[in-house]
Amino acid sequence: MEDIIGRAMDRVRGEANIRRGAERHRGSGSAETVTPEPVVRPSPRTCAVSWNMLEGNGIVTANKNNPNTRTFDMLRTQVLRAMSEKGWRTVGVTSPTRQCGKTTAAINLAISIANQTTGRVVLVDFDLKCPRIGEYLGIEGKPDLSDVLEVRAPLEAALVDPGIPGLLVLPNGKAQENSSGILAKSETVSLVKDLRSNRDVRVTIFDLPPVLTTDDTLAFLPQVDCLLIMLADGKTTKPELEETRRLLEGTPVVGYVLNQCH
Repeated sequence: MEDIIGRAMDRVRGEANIRRGAERHRGSGSAETVTPEPVVRPSPRTCAVSWNMLEGNGIVTANKNNPNTRTFDMLRTQVLRAMSEKGWRTVGVTSPTRQCGKTTAAINLAISIANQTTGRVVLVDFDLKCPRIGEYLGIEGKPDLSDVLEVRAPLEAALVDPGIPGLLVLPNGKAQENSSGILAKSETVSLVKDLRSNRDVRVTIFDLPPVLTTDDTLAFLPQVDCLLIMLADGKTTKPELEETRRLLEGTPVVGYVLNQCH
């Protein structure tokens, strides 16, 4: 009887050892088959800007020896102070109407901030009906903002390094018909969320359409922390300013800037 029990116990132990060996083999094999490939993210493409083109388009902050940079450096300090106090990281630059210099101001402000801060500054052209940032900086080619929003390219591939330290640009190559619908779509929300969550990005600046010419800026307001409003001396009227303030009521505004003064 004892021999029978002993042989039975030996058989059970042997079967258990075989099962454990098979499980270790299967576990080792499955680990090898599910090992993910490393994710390779595309780097921003480079497009060196022409310094003569910049100055010709009123972009003065790229040349630190230009005396006009002082104005934008002062604006930079005031904007960053207001944003830092609130923990804000995104700002939209807009105006009541066109011809107030908002795009030029947005580019100059972005370069001025990039000159001072250690983190990246991202400048995004969200004036979808009249994009100008790529033109002012001499940036051409694809992919661009429209490709990101249409899920044809990742954000990293559409960003452009213009050769200005600390600055990345997300241009938009052509005007969009359904601009307000694009600004309110989920892909736009995801894009802003990605920029906001990137700890390497100190500030994201959005060049937005004028408030009174389209509802695009109003549609985009939930995506930005605050606004900077550009006014044109001798062009912006008091009724236009009052209507702009009425439409933006409740939206944080870091400042109103009187531009084109003589």
